[in-house]
Amino acid sequence: MNMRRRTTFPFLILVLFFSQSKLWAWGPVGHDVVALIAESRLNPEAKSQIAAILGTDGNLEEIANCADWIKYAKQDVSCGNFTLPPMPETASWHFVDIPINSQDPAGSIASACGPDGQCSIDQIESHLQILSDSSASLEQRQQALMFVTHLVGDLHQPLHNATEILPDGTSDRGGNLKEMSFESGGKTNLHALWDDLIEPASESKDMDPESLAQTLEGEISDQDAAIWSQASLADMALEGYEIAENQIYPDYHAPGGDVVTSSYENEMRPIVNERLEKAGVRLAALLNKAFKPAPALVPNSSILGSANQELPKIKKMIIPTLGRAW
Repeated sequence: MNMRRRTTFPFLILVLFFSQSKLWAWGPVGHDVVALIAESRLNPEAKSQIAAILGTDGNLEEIANCADWIKYAKQDVSCGNFTLPPMPETASWHFVDIPINSQDPAGSIASACGPDGQCSIDQIESHLQILSDSSASLEQRQQALMFVTHLVGDLHQPLHNATEILPDGTSDRGGNLKEMSFESGGKTNLHALWDDLIEPASESKDMDPESLAQTLEGEISDQDAAIWSQASLADMALEGYEIAENQIYPDYHAPGGDVVTSSYENEMRPIVNERLEKAGVRLAALLNKAFKPAPALVPNSSILGSANQELPKIKKMIIPTLGRAW
């Protein structure tokens, strides 16, 4: 994996990062890792199309965190080779909250997304359609690629797919309202803890996304990649939901479960690593499919006949007046 030039972020973004990072899925390192794994698996057509969208010196890693920046920004921000305005209205695009212990988790996705598609699943699908549309503008495709790159990563953070309904009927916002304490002192919340499992605060300055991506990439078998790539967006969300329902929330509610011990990270790290691996593989598969060239039209031999036959004359056609059915 080639070394990447690092993006220089405006001071505003650094301020936002340190003040809001507890709300960011996976944190910057996690999203970088997903993008790097995906880039190593792109086919030539996808690489060519992405170069046309981002510029020849552009890459997925440098746009992987832009969707988080624009949620909190107060002014335009630089995202690789293009600029984005603040978009606080996109905050709900980063998750699909399925209530844990739901009788029908798959059926709950529709209500979690709502009629206007304000959830990660619907937004990924919508932006993939833009990427597949050769008539879309460059600006539309830049934003679409940015959102798909980021939101597929979010879809693999388990607490972006689950929430617990509290006794008063409100949501715990994917664990954001569940306080946790560290043995060594200090507090966090359940959602933020999962964001930080990939880059603990004591190590974040030394974390190298490229090294981590290389390590995880080496653990992915061809068989696993082939199976993972077949998952639908709903399948991806339900995987995370099941992890939250069967492990994360039960561990929290167990005696002493609101205290972060050294064993917690050791127990959960393998889950985190596999979620990042799956996200990278699936992001690549989605982009390879979105950028797949349209099949060439092949003449139908039953209509054209053989080369020695005269083509039938086409009668003059009367085009009906355009109506509502069109």
